[in-house]
Order: sequence, then structure tokens, then C-alpha cells
Amino acid sequence: MKKVVAAIVAGLVMSGAIAHAESTNITGSLMLRQNLSHVFTDNLGISTTENLNSNAIWNASFGAGAGSFNTVWSTQVSVTNNQSKTFDLIGGLTNRFGKTVNIGQIKWFQVSASSANRGSVRLGDELAHWNSFLGGTNQSIILRPGVNSMMWVSGTNNYSVTATTGDPIKFTNLDSGTGAYANVVQVFVGGVVQ
Repeated sequence: MKKVVAAIVAGLVMSGAIAHAESTNITGSLMLRQNLSHVFTDNLGISTTENLNSNAIWNASFGAGAGSFNTVWSTQVSVTNNQSKTFDLIGGLTNRFGKTVNIGQIKWFQVSASSANRGSVRLGDELAHWNSFLGGTNQSIILRPGVNSMMWVSGTNNYSVTATTGDPIKFTNLDSGTGAYANVVQVFVGGVVQ
């Protein structure tokens, strides 16, 4: 009898009649490592060294409290000459699993501009963009080819996203040259679901 029940349950699971609850989990860590020696040698051959060592490590956990986030969105942005793309953080972004993501608080933000880009990409410069990060309307950051930038909040001082505007993040290809080509930026956002 046990074998019959087991066979029936296995058949139901394989056919999809018994569904598992969906779940999300985030594990791992983010690290910025600085390990440099700055050496000055005077005209007598005497050297002095400044060690520039600083490691910032965030062992992130899943959740909504300090040191935690519970959603991730990432994309590759490709914008051609003078074109722009805008992403609304509370406007129904879709993650890599095909699930809708609405981010209310930013804990981790990373952009990486391809070193193969022919020109710069502007992040921001929107009347109602992610003001808590950029500091006000019409502010922007220029991402030159090969630029990588990452920030995270390991405590509770998160970057809030305004629900009424969605605090869109806008990427614009600043090159107006002839011949169509694209500048590419990788974007990663981790935060707390709105």
C-alpha cells in the first residue's frame, strides 16, 4: 500500500498537480578590497611607505532589516547615439526569473560601463529621478568607458525610493557622432520590496 501511495504522490508532483510554494533567498557577500602601497623615495634614496589598505565587507542576509535585502534586479542597458532608457524602480521591473520587482529601499547599487564603449553614458538628469541617491533633480553621474562603481548600505540608512514618482533611473548615450552604435552598462540593484 505504501508503494502505491508513494507512486501516486510522485506522479502528482511530476504532473504539477502538487505545487511547491515559490520562494526567494539571497546569500553571499559584497566586498571592496583596497590593498596598495604608496612609496616615495627621496634624492638620498630613502623611502617612505604609506599603506593604503581598507577592506569593506558586507555579509548580506535575506530580509528587510539592517544588513539585509530581499530582492535583486539586474539588467544590461544598451543605448545608441543620443538615445536614453529609463527604469522605474517601483514600476514593475522584471527580474531574471521573470518575476515583477518593486523596490522601495535601495541597499546595493552597482554600475559597470563596458571598456569597449566609444563614449560616455550619463546616469540621471531626470526631473523626478532617484533623488535620494543623486541629491536632487537634474543631477547626474557620467560613466566613462570602463568605469565601475558600487555602493551598499550595510546598516539601516537605506536610499528610499519615492512611491509617487517611482524614482526612475535614466541612462543616456552622450555620443552624437555619426554611425549607429551602442554603449553598454551593466546594472545591479538590491533592496527591500516596496
